[in-house]
Amino acid sequence: MTRFLIVRLGALGDVVHAIPVAAALRHAFPAARIDWLVSAKHRAILDLVPVIDRRLVINDRPSTGSGQGADASGGTSLVAAIGELRRSRYDVAIDLQGLIKSAVLARSSGAPRVIGFSSRYARERAARLFYTDAYDPGRGGLYDSRETRHVVDINLGLLSVLGITAAARDFAGRLPRGTYVEFEDAEHEILMENDSIRARFWKAFDEFAKANEI
Repeated sequence: MTRFLIVRLGALGDVVHAIPVAAALRHAFPAARIDWLVSAKHRAILDLVPVIDRRLVINDRPSTGSGQGADASGGTSLVAAIGELRRSRYDVAIDLQGLIKSAVLARSSGAPRVIGFSSRYARERAARLFYTDAYDPGRGGLYDSRETRHVVDINLGLLSVLGITAAARDFAGRLPRGTYVEFEDAEHEILMENDSIRARFWKAFDEFAKANEI
């Protein structure tokens, strides 16, 4: 069984735009294990995505107490997260964030293949140094005026490194309107239908849906 790790810690809209990568991996490798490393404050969205086997939650905010690598947010410390990643023995780690931090976490997983974007498309160019395979979408760079494609298409293009060239454009199940989701940065459960968190999620989703006619 192939074991995949997706690294996309945040932010909310970017996590949403990365979900089709998980769906495409599941479509191409139905029996694979697909885990996702995410920031504690964005974990709730991924809890609603059925194609993911496990959500590995990291607390990237200062710890508020002592314990076995975890704090009140429910996320593990950086050191504890790296230990858990290495024990999982991933075959492939995919960094969709393109930061030095996310690239280091992907490489620290111990996966033989660590895939990310070329320096022109990584958010921090030095992240490229931590990848075994780098994908260059080919239009000059993330902020180049020639790059007009939707970020979902750019993310899916990265899977060509794995031989997936007809990636599924799928949000792995649309979050129902009115769903209650508790976020770390909220004081209580939030009704997604009426809250600003919902607005941010649906803005990202509807942008994708309009572009891809779903």
